[in-house]
This record gives sequence, C-alpha cells and structure tokens, in this order.
Amino acid sequence: MKKFCVILSMFALAAVAAAQDTPSRARELATSGQRVEALRMLEAHLSANPSDNDARTLYGIVLLWEGRYEEARAVLERAIEIDPLNDDARQALANVERWSRGPRERAEYFAGLQYDAFDDSSDWVEPFVSAKIPTTAGAFVARASQARRFSLRDEMAEVEFYPRFGGRSYVWLSGGVATDGVLYPDTRFGAEFFHVIGRGVEVSAGARYLGFDDSVMVYSASAGLYRGNWYFAGRGYRADDTAAGQLVIRRYFGGEGHYYGLRAGVGRDEIRSGSDLDSLDRTEVVAEALLPVSRGFVVNVRAGGGEGKRTGMVALGYRR
Repeated sequence: MKKFCVILSMFALAAVAAAQDTPSRARELATSGQRVEALRMLEAHLSANPSDNDARTLYGIVLLWEGRYEEARAVLERAIEIDPLNDDARQALANVERWSRGPRERAEYFAGLQYDAFDDSSDWVEPFVSAKIPTTAGAFVARASQARRFSLRDEMAEVEFYPRFGGRSYVWLSGGVATDGVLYPDTRFGAEFFHVIGRGVEVSAGARYLGFDDSVMVYSASAGLYRGNWYFAGRGYRADDTAAGQLVIRRYFGGEGHYYGLRAGVGRDEIRSGSDLDSLDRTEVVAEALLPVSRGFVVNVRAGGGEGKRTGMVALGYRR
C-alpha cells in the first residue's frame, strides 16, 4: 500500500509539473510563430485548470496576435475581472482596441487650429472641425476646414471611411472638395491599404491625388510596430522628384488611446494642401500629445519646427 501511495504521489507531482510547464511551452510556440498549436495547448490546459489566470492572459494575448480581436477581448476582460491588478491583461486589452479599429471605437468631435509660420513665405492659418462616427463597417470621418494665406481664403470639406476586411486588414478612403481651389486643391482623393502582419506589426501602401492646376500624385507607404505601451512607425512619400519621410514614436497611457510622442523627418504626416506640399522638402521635428481633460474631453496638441518654419496645432475634442 505504501508503495502504491508513493507511485500515486509521483504521478500527481508529474501532472502538476506538466500543468505548470504548459504555459511556458505554449509561449515558446507562440513566439516562434506556431500560434495555432499554442492556442490548442492553452485551451486544453484551461479546460483542466480553469483557475490559471496567467494562462488565460497568455491565451488572450495569443488570440490578439492572431487577429481574433473579439475572442481576445472577451478572454482578457475575464482575466481582468478575476484579477483587477493584472497589468499584462490590461495592456493587451488596450492593444486589442488599438489594433482592431473595431466598432468599439468612440465617436469623436474636434475643433482646432493649425498654424505654420514660414520664414520665406506667408503664414498658414487653418481652423477646422471634424467628427468621427464608428460603425460596424468601419469609421466615418467628416472634416471642414478653412485656410488663410497670402490674403486669400479657401474652404474644404472632406470625408474619410475606414472599411475593414477580416480581422487584420482595412482601407483608408478619402475625398474632398474645395470652394475656390486657391489654397486647397479643387479636389482631393486618397486610398491606402493597411494590413496587420501579426504581433502588432502593421504595413500600408497607397496614393493621394491633389487636383491643383498642375495635379499632383503622391505615393505613400508605412510600417508601424506596437510594443507594449510604445508605438514606432515610419512613413515615406514620393511626389514627382521629391521624396519625404517621417518617423514617429508614441507612448500610450491610460488604456483610452491617450499618448505623447515625437515626430521627426522631412515633410508632413499627411499631404492635404499647398502648405503641406511646401513642407515636403523641409525638415521638421514636432512633439505631440493627446491628453485627457475631463469627462470625455481631450486636447490634441502639436508644437515644433524645422527648416525655415515653425508649426503648432491645438484641438479640443469630446469622445463618447
């Protein structure tokens, strides 16, 4: 009998050791690209050990890497419900919201002012308002702006749409029309395809058409990487014989998309107007932030400068 108890104890200890080792082996599989096998292993482990919240968190993270955002969200929310201090699950859940661009995005309304001061040209002043409405198909954005430069004024109305395709791909579609076409292009169109490769790596490629008297085609591509609370990205532009590029570093905090960061390079982060074309061959370093104010209100600010210019932007927004 004693011998039988010893053997039984050895089997029990072996089973416990195997259960404890399963998440480690699943993590190794997931980080080496064998995520489907890792998910199967974690599902079996959680079925036998439902109280293992660390394994549950890892399961949610691997689901996130696989682009299965709704499943990842449910698993991670359960992990946080069990342990409200689970920082790994909270950060992974914040990544779900950022990577998925899904219908849980908040509606946003902004009003602001962009100002560019050029040493060798007239200043650019641009008040604007915008609204973003999330839908199950993707977010819609409407924007109205007015440009003031060279004693001239011009207005532009624009719409953007972000339709999604599966869990990993979406498209940016943009169109705009100006009232006079003296500072803005008469018409502006853009399209860009974005795809999440996995583990927070996103790439894109697209083009913009600016319908000035001499129309301009601008081609663009980007690559971005989310790592924990950090986001790193590079974007390049090509217009005729001019090339430009921007690098971005952001630090997110709070789980609601708030951030502070730095943008540096040649050109602008987006090409919409004559002022942006003027900046296409100028270096620029800009600090930027999206900061909470109170009860859904946020402030978006930018400030910096570069070769022959200074730039700033401030916008007050409400998110619900």
